[in-house]
Amino acid sequence: REEARHAQREHRDRVLADLDAAFEAARAYLAASGRAERDARWEALVPVLEGALPLFVHAESADQIRAALAFTARQKVRMILVGGEEAPDCAEALRERKVPVVVPETFRLPRRADEAYDAPFTLPERLRKAGLAFCIASSDVWNARNLPYHAALASAYGLPREEALAAVTRYPAEILGVA
Repeated sequence: REEARHAQREHRDRVLADLDAAFEAARAYLAASGRAERDARWEALVPVLEGALPLFVHAESADQIRAALAFTARQKVRMILVGGEEAPDCAEALRERKVPVVVPETFRLPRRADEAYDAPFTLPERLRKAGLAFCIASSDVWNARNLPYHAALASAYGLPREEALAAVTRYPAEILGVA
């Protein structure tokens, strides 16, 4: 078991090193703007590097969330956390950095066998109680029709009704800066 965790950490560190290198290449591209040939890969990152757009980071575990927070702090970019199963465990750091959480779905099974059956249903309420900005979203375009049901399920498991409605209307708009 410890070997698997060690392998995961090594893999995560390699991926983060590759991402750091990509961000540095994008910064070099931005610095050479006008003198370099246009490169769509780095052009796409320019709004993130300039702070006009946030970086959406998919992370579930507390270790992944902490690594994402460290990465985005190191790169000096804004972050929106997507997933955040263990975000309540990192609430202080997320609040400090003003990182909102997008809960991609409540209709799912727990990710671990030792987790409570209702963990996905109660996540929005746990985020609210932790004082984190959050919204509920659909995990894909095809199931967006189920978004009201995701909110209703969160409401049935503790999230106040007004908050559940705001979690699929006002809060996503605020998080995306289009309120």
